[in-house]
Amino acid sequence: MHLLLAHRRGLTFEATIYDRDSGAIRRKIEVGQYIVERSERFVAIKPFASRFEWEIHILPLRHQADFAQATREDLVDFARVLQRTMARLDKVVGGVQYNFFLHSLPHGDEYENCAESYHWHLEICPRTSIPTGFELGSGLFVSTVSPEAAAAALRAADPDAG
Repeated sequence: MHLLLAHRRGLTFEATIYDRDSGAIRRKIEVGQYIVERSERFVAIKPFASRFEWEIHILPLRHQADFAQATREDLVDFARVLQRTMARLDKVVGGVQYNFFLHSLPHGDEYENCAESYHWHLEICPRTSIPTGFELGSGLFVSTVSPEAAAAALRAADPDAG
């Protein structure tokens, strides 16, 4: 199978999965439904399969492997998207605890040729529930909110309202 991601206007993105042999379209997915916030340089998404119900990832729209190489303009835009995303989360899930995970290109000689394999991003993981025996034992996480519903609720929350 081959995956093609096409950007249309606004927050609408579409992923198309093609059959490798015939070239026929096997499935079209509107991935824009998972976008929570977008700016000139960054996008905040609700991952389709995440560990936490309200988990959000913020990543650069253009390929950047190393967070340490982000420009001042990148960081200003990133901070704006982070602030608006956190305001949305606060309106939807309230005052919960958060874990933040920054994934970036590792540094060291053994990683010098790996820049194309990394795309730095921030994972925001609100702790709205406590993992139970099934989750702890299996490593599989149960979510009571679909990613589509979570993204829609977060998009509907006005980050600018008091």
